[in-house]
Amino acid sequence: MKRSLHATALSLASPVRTLRTCTSEQDDLDGLNATSICALGRGFLRKANSGHRILCAAALLLCVAMNATGQAPSDLCVNSGAANQFPVGATCTPITFNKPNTFAANLTPPGNTCNSGAFGDAFGWFQATSTLTTITYAPTAQDAVLHVFSGTCAAPVQVACADAALAAGAETVTFVTTIGTSYFFRVQRWNSNGALNGTICVFNAPPPPANDNPCGAVALTVGTTCTYVNSTNLSATGTTGVPAPGCASYNGGDVWF
Repeated sequence: MKRSLHATALSLASPVRTLRTCTSEQDDLDGLNATSICALGRGFLRKANSGHRILCAAALLLCVAMNATGQAPSDLCVNSGAANQFPVGATCTPITFNKPNTFAANLTPPGNTCNSGAFGDAFGWFQATSTLTTITYAPTAQDAVLHVFSGTCAAPVQVACADAALAAGAETVTFVTTIGTSYFFRVQRWNSNGALNGTICVFNAPPPPANDNPCGAVALTVGTTCTYVNSTNLSATGTTGVPAPGCASYNGGDVWF
């Protein structure tokens, strides 16, 4: 007995459209491969015959698996491939990023910058969607070291790094990026090959504050008592030509008064 199948895409932006009617069991299989479903643009599928709902759902899940970013840390250095790509958000949306103690040391930053070393590391990558990007890694209990690179794993170019916090403290870097360019990041546990558990987020940073550079310094009023002034160094960059302070774990984000 032949069964008829109707695959319909439901979109928030478009009316219901009937895409194909199958007249045989073989047509059912041909019409619901992952490629054809992906072409629908990740809609929902509604089918006239309930007997094919499992096939439909499985194909849709396959489509999502084929196209979504992987969001999984890699033992090996990577700067491409869906399995280890992380999304760039408008704000920080933490994603689990754990480095097991079985991960090997695969890339030692030149000069051991930011207290790094030849210890087990984990990698991920992203494609920039703005001209300023922020990455935050928040360990659950350990002391983390965070690096960001452009280029390739064979010829990495360090873009930013951070080791400003101690155990359980978040490490954050904000850096200039080129839209459409791929960057990869490296996370290690400070001075240890042990496991490192935490979350990571990659997001578009807001513009630098008005007093990011000396010429935009904010004037402070001299009073007879202490009056605090609200300020932030979120998205602030390091000032070119000014020696970096040698204290307070300075990491390149300064503002001026």
